[in-house]
Amino acid sequence: MTHSDPSAKNSGGAALAAFWAALAMLLAVRFLGIDLGGQLGTLAATAIFMFGGLPHGAYDINLLARVSDGSRRRLAGITAIYIAIVVIMVLAWRLRPDATLIFFLLAAAFHFGEDWDRIDDALLRVICGASVAAAPAVAHPDQVAAIFSDMTGGRGGADVATGLFLIAPMVLVVTAVCCLIVCQRGDRRGAMSMVGAMAALLLFPPVIGFALYFVCLHSPRHLAHAQLTLSDLSWRWRAATAVALPVAAAVIWMLATRMTGGAITPDATAQAFQLLAALTIPHLIVSSWLERVQPAMPRE
Repeated sequence: MTHSDPSAKNSGGAALAAFWAALAMLLAVRFLGIDLGGQLGTLAATAIFMFGGLPHGAYDINLLARVSDGSRRRLAGITAIYIAIVVIMVLAWRLRPDATLIFFLLAAAFHFGEDWDRIDDALLRVICGASVAAAPAVAHPDQVAAIFSDMTGGRGGADVATGLFLIAPMVLVVTAVCCLIVCQRGDRRGAMSMVGAMAALLLFPPVIGFALYFVCLHSPRHLAHAQLTLSDLSWRWRAATAVALPVAAAVIWMLATRMTGGAITPDATAQAFQLLAALTIPHLIVSSWLERVQPAMPRE
């Protein structure tokens, strides 16, 4: 790890401050007895994780352009593959929604495990990444089962939620131990933020807890890395990219679902998670590949 960027660190610090402020506000609302699990709260959290979280993957195409050596043909081919994966995921949700949900959960565990860079063992990182889904599954099993059922159109989603519920205690114990390891290795701020994230996922409705983690902890790490790599681009271009590509992804998603017979669920939150899954797979492939061809970000 060879270089650093003050703006990236400042951005990460601002996101972490926002995380603790939002957590404190949610705790106060809970203390006052206000229901956070209603339709309005769920839709608000859905909008937050969509528009606050998706931009961190919006720079994938720019990052691919940076390593494509200026070849427009190569970049066009990579972009076509990226879009094709999104379309394939649309078809997968329609043909085998239960298997697609399991695949998404595994991919998400691997991707969220990248946030645990202080843990050397790859399996432990994946288990820690799985805690993002496991914590709400054990604390709010009925709500998670309902979300999974909506995501699969009633075809196996509840069974997947039950399986996640059964493994959740083991996942959370391993995650707690890994938080201690991270703290012992000198990253007390990182360890405490993960403890706070797990508390939020356990205490608050699933979509709200996920939005807090996804927007304030996970996304800023990847966003700072992308912005550092693309620091020579103007801030206007980077801002436009962060807005335009998630919108384009949503349009591609709507067109693809319509062409394949329509969405398998009318629920907006379930569709948002389906779209997130469709974007997670190519984003995971891109980020894993870029890790091998670019220098890694420094640990703070």
